[in-house]
Amino acid sequence: MAAYERTAEYVQNYVQGGRILIKHQAVALRLADMATRLSAVRALVRESARAVDEGGADADTLCNMAKVFASEEIMKVAQHAMELHGGNGAMLDFGIEKLFRDASIFLHMDATADISRFKIVKSLFPQTAGAYAGRED
Repeated sequence: MAAYERTAEYVQNYVQGGRILIKHQAVALRLADMATRLSAVRALVRESARAVDEGGADADTLCNMAKVFASEEIMKVAQHAMELHGGNGAMLDFGIEKLFRDASIFLHMDATADISRFKIVKSLFPQTAGAYAGRED
């Protein structure tokens, strides 16, 4: 959210080519993409939380899906933020580079994305998925 919010503020105030950045179609489209990705992440996290609260049989699967999807989408949002800030995105003064580094860590927290995907497949297809993740019972 911080990457999106800072970028939204930046593109509404920074002028390039005689216009504020948000007036450039490519910039506006990326900003819309960032907002869409964040909304989709929120929806899946909310669905996962509901399943956990209700003790749903699909809670573990949804949590793994949320972990993989959120970490990858957050990385894409942070990448857009870096790119939309141009050279300023790499400058310490703007803080976008730190958000980008932080986003990259989510890809490897609590298991890599591939391990989480194996867990998803195993829970969706327990009879045939094999021993991808965890013990084979």
